[in-house]
Amino acid sequence: MSNPSFEYFIDNLGQSWSINVNPDGTLTTTLVSSSTTGPSGGFYTTQAGNIIDACIQDSQRMTTNRDAMLDWVNRVQQRILRESQWQFLLSETQRYITQPGALKYWIGNGNAPAGTVDTGLQLNDVWSIPNDRVFDGSNWRQLQPDEKKVLNSPAYSYQDTSPRYDRPRSFLYEITNPGVMGIFPAPDNQNIYKPVPLPPHATLIAGGSLPNRTYYLGATFVDSEGNEGTLSTQPTIVFIPAGYLLVAAQPLPEVSSAAKVNYNQWNLYVSSVSPTNMLKQNSVPLTGTFTEPTSGLIGGVLAPGSSNLSPLYGYVIEFRYYKQRQIIRTVADILQIPDIYKDVVISGVNSFVSMYTGASKGELDMERAAMWKTEFLQGIVQIRRDLNVNFRKTDFITPDSTSQYQYGNRLDYPSLGI
Repeated sequence: MSNPSFEYFIDNLGQSWSINVNPDGTLTTTLVSSSTTGPSGGFYTTQAGNIIDACIQDSQRMTTNRDAMLDWVNRVQQRILRESQWQFLLSETQRYITQPGALKYWIGNGNAPAGTVDTGLQLNDVWSIPNDRVFDGSNWRQLQPDEKKVLNSPAYSYQDTSPRYDRPRSFLYEITNPGVMGIFPAPDNQNIYKPVPLPPHATLIAGGSLPNRTYYLGATFVDSEGNEGTLSTQPTIVFIPAGYLLVAAQPLPEVSSAAKVNYNQWNLYVSSVSPTNMLKQNSVPLTGTFTEPTSGLIGGVLAPGSSNLSPLYGYVIEFRYYKQRQIIRTVADILQIPDIYKDVVISGVNSFVSMYTGASKGELDMERAAMWKTEFLQGIVQIRRDLNVNFRKTDFITPDSTSQYQYGNRLDYPSLGI
């Protein structure tokens, strides 16, 4: 009889190992495989093998068919993920800049197809883009889905249906044409804004023998043509204890210019007196963090009063997307279900286990299957409650928006009801 495996782990090389108990009580580690998925953060650490081990424990080891159980783990995860477009599948905000007259933009992984502009995002897990998650950040406008586009207006299209140049107003993304995002009408790229960096983030490092002091920090962008912009609109204020040195992080731009000019360099300005006379601390433009020399600040020049940066020209498009539902293939794969709902997955797999054993064990296991299925379905209901997912039927009456606004203000949530 094989030894029971009760845990899995991944080493620093990304290899998956199982821990097995030997008859004499010692432990043996065995290389399993490499995981096809990785954790997305601290809330996602549950591996498929963890679910299998828990289900074997719950079923009193009446089945150890790990291949079948791995398939059940995948089925249960897919069942949960299909229940809703869960918020935990929503991506971080993505950004790219439009090109003049370009209607199609490649946000996918790999080489951009002919006729599309490569945004450089290289996203490999896009499933869909919600209709309310796409914005023209340069014009403070939410883009409408394509079914609401305005191309059938003489202001935005010609008689042959080709678009007139204008600011973006609608977008199109189809899962049947993955990786390609459409923007309508054709962008006119009349955006002459020149980026201004956020104030640099400051940290400390032990070193030197300088006394206690307070610094005011600002930064400017320097583009790939060597042109410098204007100073941050707000300073960073940081107290430096004696025996410590300043470390300032590079402020990063949101996007590069539509003319392919990058804002990939920066200058640091610091003052120990006030934010009105900050002086440049680097002799050549920086491309990373700045560490204060042990001798302290140097007397540089003031920041320029006007920006010479290359303008953005294009419009910055911001969007979020729902991630693809990953398939569980190995025991080391990380579930897309947050760890706090691990018990819901176990319930679903246990219902399959009980049906599997019930085929030979009799009615008791079929009763267990029904119990576990009920537990699983109740778990899905609880996830919906936790995430405020509401399938609004025809008999659902929304609260009055005015009362929600007033009530929200009393709770210091002024956005409610707006």
